[in-house]
Amino acid sequence: MCHKKSGSAGPTNLEVLLQQIYTMTTNYSLSGRYVGPHRREVLNCWECRTEFSFLNRQHHCRACGEAYCNECLGDTCLPLRPVADLWKEAREKAWRDTPESTRPKECTPDAPSNVWDTVPQKTCPACVRFIMQDSRRSLESALEDAERRHEVAKDMLLDDLNDAKVTLDCVHRPPMHSGLS
Repeated sequence: MCHKKSGSAGPTNLEVLLQQIYTMTTNYSLSGRYVGPHRREVLNCWECRTEFSFLNRQHHCRACGEAYCNECLGDTCLPLRPVADLWKEAREKAWRDTPESTRPKECTPDAPSNVWDTVPQKTCPACVRFIMQDSRRSLESALEDAERRHEVAKDMLLDDLNDAKVTLDCVHRPPMHSGLS
């Protein structure tokens, strides 16, 4: 049993909530796979197939949830909150048949992205490539949209300039003389 020091207040509601959110998102990957302790059913590294042992510890990608040895997982850490929707379909499918009352908050349909931590998390090379490809597609799409908007604005400016030229030509054109005097 834990004893409080006399005069010390317990944790605030916010602290309790933050701890619950931290506990949930540290135990589940973006794909909805459990990545907390006690995954004894995973015996080998997903990449190199080396058996896990006391010296070759099991680690997990926080995006896909696969188990890796330290060498194969690598050192890349990415903030996962901005890319949580990339795994939304897989996450919801994995938990679809589980009663809602027992589902982790982050694995419920249409869970808000703020249930995911903003602190960068270990991410395997395959997920890093997947995230970067999606980022590249998003950037390319944004550039194409900007180019379309630029072309439309350019066309509008050219139309306005042509209208102004016609107006100026009419105002400044000297009167035509018929040659009869």
